[in-house]
Amino acid sequence: TLSILQHARALELRTDQMRRLIADAQVLATSPLVSVIIPVFNGADYIAQSIASVLAQTYTNYEILVINDGSTDEGATRAVVEKVLRNVAPALAGKIRYLEKPNGGVSTALNLGIDEMRGDFFAWLSHDDLFHPDKLRLQIEFWRRNLHARIIGCSHAVLDANGTMVSEHKVPANTVLRRPRDFLGFWVFGCGLLIHRSCFADGLRFNPENRYVQDYEMFYDLVRTIPFYYVPETLVYWRQHGQVVKRDLVDRQQGINQERSNSMLFTALLTRHDIASFHPATIKSAELVPESRRVADVVAQLDLVRQALLNHGAFEAGAICAEATLVTLGGTHAQ
Repeated sequence: TLSILQHARALELRTDQMRRLIADAQVLATSPLVSVIIPVFNGADYIAQSIASVLAQTYTNYEILVINDGSTDEGATRAVVEKVLRNVAPALAGKIRYLEKPNGGVSTALNLGIDEMRGDFFAWLSHDDLFHPDKLRLQIEFWRRNLHARIIGCSHAVLDANGTMVSEHKVPANTVLRRPRDFLGFWVFGCGLLIHRSCFADGLRFNPENRYVQDYEMFYDLVRTIPFYYVPETLVYWRQHGQVVKRDLVDRQQGINQERSNSMLFTALLTRHDIASFHPATIKSAELVPESRRVADVVAQLDLVRQALLNHGAFEAGAICAEATLVTLGGTHAQ
């Protein structure tokens, strides 16, 4: 009887393995749909170029969702998108959906895109940035070779207002970010990421209250359980221009500023993440036992976190550090 059961279990195991192999083969034989979300606010000068960079992709199974976040340019942004739709081939125009909403910031536009997307993968492209023609193809090819990968990034370059490359940020081959501390000193460029829709299955969305570093707040949440894989090629171009400065001035007039957003991110890190996630001698949070969480150790790690946030602008977070540290430690003081 035991032998029969053993053979039956072995057969069941082989059957399960065969099913998985067949499922993997079916995935490899298909081209998953990629939803490219383009949030735009007063972007008439550059939005056509951004859309064109997606339409030029060598990977062709994609859709484009242009989300107009309450532009105040008297219809100029809408007019440019409508012109693009009139001038491209019908097959390409059919890939583009144009949505309008009241102004709420990039987070709200991205969240609407996530809610409306039909694709298996999410990709974000700012209205003034550009995709390399091979961006989606190379990332999908990486995914086909690594079906467990759910977030795939790439290297990126910085352009001036005229489209001239002024710098390049290369990521070494085989780079994988596996824990929050890996983000320290690393530029995680949101428009370079390809994210599987399953990452948003539990209702995870960008924080609408965080107007500047909502991307990092989201990414810190994701990396707790999902590694970030990278291909080394430069596949996205981030444009620096005067309109960005102008929008920053408008935000500051409305009380929306870099310092507030950074402080919001800093607080989120301290309230959602075990400080062990940033401990240099720790690979997994569970490896740092509570007894070793001395205040001195924690404060040292907060300095690292603060330094990473400085990449997005200076801010004063001393009071938040002190208060949130005690919250993180559960009010326990070590001598």
